[in-house]
Amino acid sequence: MILAQYGYGPSDKIKTGISDGSLTGAILTASDIKPTEVRARIDEIRRESKDADIYFDPEYYVHFFPEAGQRGQLDGYPYFTYPKSPVELASPKNLQDAAREVLEYQSKDLGLKNLLSPTIEVTSFDGSQASYSLALLNSSVEFVESALSGHSLFGSLVLDENAFDNADQRDNFLDAITGLRNIEGFYLVVDQASGNSPFWTNPEKLASYLYFIEALHSNKKKVILGYCDSTALVGLSVGATHASIGWWQKTTTFNRNRFAPSTGGRRLKKYYSKQLLNSIFVEKELAPIVEAGLGDGLVGTTKYDGEILPDPRVASWSEREAILHMWAAIRSTAEEIFKLPDTDGRLRLLEDKISASKGLYESTSRVLPEGYEIATGPRKIDVWQRAIRAYRDR
Repeated sequence: MILAQYGYGPSDKIKTGISDGSLTGAILTASDIKPTEVRARIDEIRRESKDADIYFDPEYYVHFFPEAGQRGQLDGYPYFTYPKSPVELASPKNLQDAAREVLEYQSKDLGLKNLLSPTIEVTSFDGSQASYSLALLNSSVEFVESALSGHSLFGSLVLDENAFDNADQRDNFLDAITGLRNIEGFYLVVDQASGNSPFWTNPEKLASYLYFIEALHSNKKKVILGYCDSTALVGLSVGATHASIGWWQKTTTFNRNRFAPSTGGRRLKKYYSKQLLNSIFVEKELAPIVEAGLGDGLVGTTKYDGEILPDPRVASWSEREAILHMWAAIRSTAEEIFKLPDTDGRLRLLEDKISASKGLYESTSRVLPEGYEIATGPRKIDVWQRAIRAYRDR
């Protein structure tokens, strides 16, 4: 259900999240771990839970990001050597070699049974990148069938958010991938190319994304959502199996800037409110609300809340505690959603929560002199609400 999207500086967060039941596993990312250390990270998670869902994103697609001036540990991986341009994927040999090296590394070196295929980013569902992505999927299927019996293949898809603008092209692409044999499911990453916004800002694009998830689910494919924030709840409502949530902005929203040189900057403390369905700033927003006697409506949903009360301004609220709390709170809401048997019921429950959240936003914003900031305010759930309506209209 809820996975950790691995990132820089993991400490013991994943292990703790699994032990307290907030996480069911993790997606490890190649750029964040030295090749010599990946197996140790997997073993550490397995010691905490032998049934943990563990996947390894080889990030093969970064080959083709010309702006990727910072590739982390990727250059040390045996498969990260070629090709350097998508055109070279026109060669059947290159396709076969890419599939073999990426999948053998996961199965033999890492001992994983659930494998993620190599892919390149698709900027348009009818473009050459889509053709190469499908070719890599086909080569991966063929290799698993011939050499890795007993393993489950998940097709990796990295999709530019703007590709979702064209419904006909999207549906043709869906027809192609759902027709592939012997694929357990798909690992879905969306490049939010519009910038560094921490959430979807266009309800029509989000609705198209939801349709994409639902179509895969209807075709009995498991769907793993990568790089999520609380928007994972919308994806889980329409059929996603897992959603992966990280701790830095670069692990809760994906765009190519993840591989550009970092500009640094100080992060303000945040608190995820299950009732608001969003994270808010501790000192600028949560503290004045608590001081005004309105905090009971926003806090008190996990065992970590005791660290933030009674006074958020002086509380020992580390980033570690904030992340563990966020995972636990989102998992709790996801469990409520998963109790309902059908998509319509799940979306109606989420809509009820959105309506309640809007009421809380309205009542609590009155005690904030400058109101909520854009990223922490109700704009996010308003986009969800409009996206759900648009999804139903489709």
